[in-house]
Amino acid sequence: MTNKQNKINRLYYLLAFSSTLLTVNQLIPATIAHANVLITQNHWTQQQLTSHFTTNGSAVIKGNIFTLTEDQSALSGAAYQNTPIDLSQDFSMALQVNLGSKNQQRGGGDGLAFALVPFDHIDQVNHTNGGAFGLGRIANVFGFKLDTFYNASDDAGSFTKDPEEFGKTQGNGIPFGAFFGSDETGVIQTFSKDAKEIAQHDTNDFEPLEIKYQASTHTILINYQSKTWSYRITDQKILAQPISLVFSASTGANHNLQQIIIDHNDYHPFTSSLTVNYLDQSGNLIAPSQKISGALNDTYQTKPLSLPGFKLVSQPNNTSGIFTYHDNQSIDYYYEPLTQYVTINFEYQGKILRKAIFSGQTGEQIDFSPIMTLTQLKDYTISQTDWPGSFVLPKDNNTAWHFTIHLAKKPSQTVINQNIAPRSDSAANPIQALAQLDQKTNPISPQATPQSSSTSQPTIENTTPKSERTPSRKQSPAVTTPKKKHVVSKNQPYALFQDTVGDFNEIAQPNFQPSPASESSSFSQVVTLLAHYTLLAER
Repeated sequence: MTNKQNKINRLYYLLAFSSTLLTVNQLIPATIAHANVLITQNHWTQQQLTSHFTTNGSAVIKGNIFTLTEDQSALSGAAYQNTPIDLSQDFSMALQVNLGSKNQQRGGGDGLAFALVPFDHIDQVNHTNGGAFGLGRIANVFGFKLDTFYNASDDAGSFTKDPEEFGKTQGNGIPFGAFFGSDETGVIQTFSKDAKEIAQHDTNDFEPLEIKYQASTHTILINYQSKTWSYRITDQKILAQPISLVFSASTGANHNLQQIIIDHNDYHPFTSSLTVNYLDQSGNLIAPSQKISGALNDTYQTKPLSLPGFKLVSQPNNTSGIFTYHDNQSIDYYYEPLTQYVTINFEYQGKILRKAIFSGQTGEQIDFSPIMTLTQLKDYTISQTDWPGSFVLPKDNNTAWHFTIHLAKKPSQTVINQNIAPRSDSAANPIQALAQLDQKTNPISPQATPQSSSTSQPTIENTTPKSERTPSRKQSPAVTTPKKKHVVSKNQPYALFQDTVGDFNEIAQPNFQPSPASESSSFSQVVTLLAHYTLLAER
């Protein structure tokens, strides 16, 4: 009893699991071809076949069956896959084919074909019937046919006669399988090499046919009725472009029901590529190019990048569109670098004494040394700075950059001397100062007390004459460097501006009062004056 119960439980779980799989399979939509993706499809449904294939002529889709021709005369029907394949990749198909129930001696014909048709010629399929299987007058076609009617003569502009090994007179031959192709004229020619006889059909039954393509050798293999056909494709006009898979069949005076079923289909869709470039005005890349790809007739949309430090100046007309097999073109966006400004402030106690302003474009380098400015600001020295000495204008949308050089006063260099007062503006020249000093050491004054003859040393007055005035404090004029116009050139990509802030150069000269000296000490006075009023370098 226990074993029986276990068997029932296992059967119940198996049925439940199978039901779940069927439900999930029904919910999963049909696989859609995307760029560079291997498409695998088994057991196509009618809805999937209708969405993936286009039929014309007498061809219709019933369930999972393509009926290319009914058993009627003068018909031609074709079905082709909407997504072209890429012959740089392998592909394979597993089909079932029905060639009808009558041989040619009993009025059967003409057979069916599997063909590779250039995508841009697909609208020409099924314009002719009979021995060309609806493929006559189409340039650069390649395919394989199961021919059930022997054509003993040519059809001008459409096809050439069949190989003589398969018959002697019109409609009185044996069925065969063979590769065929057309040149630029579109005339279908049967290749006798590797052509093989196939068995007669007397019932409307399906037989398996397998197609395999090896991209590495450009070789296509056909397996049917335990026989193999092989052909190496050399026509570059077929290999280098998108190819549509076409199934076609035709009837003439003879006719048959002719059908196919697709059991398995693996292929890589042909994709078209576009390159999106981001360029400067000289055509140089300023950002990595991007490649976009898609299946033929898919739409695409591109947008310019936001590139820091650059602005868009022009964009192409093909920013959006539809992928075509002629693409391999570029979409070029053009930019120009932003103009940026660098301001360097010379600041003392919160007051800007000088500023240097530079301009340049993204990627250029600003070099500046504060030495020349400090020669004008001679009483100041640098205490702190964030200016690095050189600055490369970055890829940034900011267009203004500020740096500060903080200044400090130099320490005082005043010489203290009890006998010699500081220098004045009126005696900047030591010779002139000496002359003034000689005049003041021998004043003619009625109030002066005459000196005693017994006195060996002259009397030195420690008082200052009333007539002597203290020199007024003078201002040195501000030194202003005129602004330079900004000129952009290859040799000078930026300009330098020097602005003078009012009153920055208001530096007072020290006052001084000379002391009287005797006539007998003129040499020592000269030496003393030179030591006080001149720098060591001047001496």
